[in-house]
Amino acid sequence: MEAMDKQVRDLEQKREGAYQSLEKHLGQLGQAQTQLRDTTVTLAQALKSSTVRGRWGEFQLRRVMELAGMTSHVDFDEQVTTDEGRPDVIVHLPNQGILPVDAKTPMTAYLAAIEADETEQRAKLVAHAQAMRDRIQELGRKQYWDQFERAPEMVIMFVPSEACLSAAFEQDPALLEFGMGKHVLVTTPLTLLALLRAVAYGWQ
Repeated sequence: MEAMDKQVRDLEQKREGAYQSLEKHLGQLGQAQTQLRDTTVTLAQALKSSTVRGRWGEFQLRRVMELAGMTSHVDFDEQVTTDEGRPDVIVHLPNQGILPVDAKTPMTAYLAAIEADETEQRAKLVAHAQAMRDRIQELGRKQYWDQFERAPEMVIMFVPSEACLSAAFEQDPALLEFGMGKHVLVTTPLTLLALLRAVAYGWQ
């Protein structure tokens, strides 16, 4: 009996220790979730400023360029002025070609949709998709390919958020086709990275 009692006590102690460890881990997880939520809210608040969004978009674009293994002033140039404005980046292609890339962050309606209730969210997302169309049309009108020699009749529009572009596509499935009709290829960090790596491979 004493041996059995000891086993029971040992089991109880182990179980109590396991519960305490689990409680500690759950507490740490809760703190991490709170910190992540606070960081997300802070970023969302900051991105409400068009100036901050623009800088964030340019920063994300440069980061993608670097992840693709490209070097500034060698594989690409930034803020090259033309008669129609300044594309954020000019990518150097093999055979002396170039490819203009512009970061666009039409996120006002998207951020409003995130904070809206269900009755208002759909209208905000429709407005977000329309804002994306407007940016595509504006970019296409610049016709950067006429400003540079050996440039394909295409400009890359970089949207720095996968979720932001995905939300627009959900409301407007023809958005990509619309962009191609305007000679604008809409990309996200993942799709632009794949494109740039293909370009980098072409240099090898």
